[in-house]
Amino acid sequence: MSIDSTKQGYIAKHKGKKFKTESAFLSWLNKTASYKISFKDKRQDCLQWIIDEQGEILHSNLQGWIWNGNIVDLDTAKVGKHIGIFGDKNEVCGFTTLTDFEIDKIIKFEKFTICKAN
Repeated sequence: MSIDSTKQGYIAKHKGKKFKTESAFLSWLNKTASYKISFKDKRQDCLQWIIDEQGEILHSNLQGWIWNGNIVDLDTAKVGKHIGIFGDKNEVCGFTTLTDFEIDKIIKFEKFTICKAN
């Protein structure tokens, strides 16, 4: 699966959102997310991003302070390719292709839940 085209010049609209509860975050994420991108494990910390229909990274399994709010280049996001992102932060500024982040899967996002121990 690949993702259809991105809008050039898209500005992150969800960056910096704060939630009072985990439940409020999950409710927002389930309404807003469109795709889940998984990466081949090449010993990088982050293995998964959840993005909206425009490519904005809404949630990552680790290091959200780096990744969340950056924009995936949807024109080139294909399984087996390295992912490209647009950013306006110190960690990612301008366009960057992440050579440690090879796309393993792209799936439609369905629902995110957190299992709690009894």
